[in-house]
Amino acid sequence: MKVLSSLHSIYIFLQIFFIVFSGSCMYPLRPRSVPNITAESLQFRIKTPVSSDQFALCRFFEKYIGLPEGCGSNINQDQKESAELSAQINIENESYDISRNISFSVLSAGSFIGVTTSAVFSLEFYLNKKSETFSLKQKGRAGLWAFVLPPIGLPGSILGNLLNTHRKPEKTRKECSDELDGISKPARSLEACLYYAAFIEDALYPFRNELMNYLKSQHGQSISSGIDRTNPARKKGNVL
Repeated sequence: MKVLSSLHSIYIFLQIFFIVFSGSCMYPLRPRSVPNITAESLQFRIKTPVSSDQFALCRFFEKYIGLPEGCGSNINQDQKESAELSAQINIENESYDISRNISFSVLSAGSFIGVTTSAVFSLEFYLNKKSETFSLKQKGRAGLWAFVLPPIGLPGSILGNLLNTHRKPEKTRKECSDELDGISKPARSLEACLYYAAFIEDALYPFRNELMNYLKSQHGQSISSGIDRTNPARKKGNVL
């Protein structure tokens, strides 16, 4: 009995260790990169029809490219020379990822727990409406994952995904806009906004270099005068 009790105690200790060690892993898990270009050198500001889209894009640009004007603390009162980066985001094919997460848990013999949701995001960017358009269509995913002692991962994935129905991208997008626009009280400290921003980050991350090069190539044309920019070409990303 003492041996069984000791083994049980060790099992509980290891389980707590695994949860503490990996329970804070949020998907997507990206390394923070140092921006190669800055908001000061590009001098552009983001314009979106939805406030939650602007919040998410500001966080992405700040993390990987450079903080645009009008985002966070980078507010420039004199924006006459700034290019306007318009963005349009559409969401389709939302999924709770139940089959995906349960399959991973089964294949790992119950040592993986995943609670995520995903959707396909169509994003379109253009500077001052007359430049070339940068567009992409990519799946974005957000949620939590962890490696735990088997077989806890399998029931954890099943239960977690059944309780995660409020984390669909379109729902978090609306909740974020309601909080930012003052329609609802930000009782959860913009939790919905941060979750929605994680979806956008996951969708945009594979194209961060292409987007950065697009801004660098188009920025000079967008703020200069006397340049004919008719018949714009389209640049498309890949569908995942």
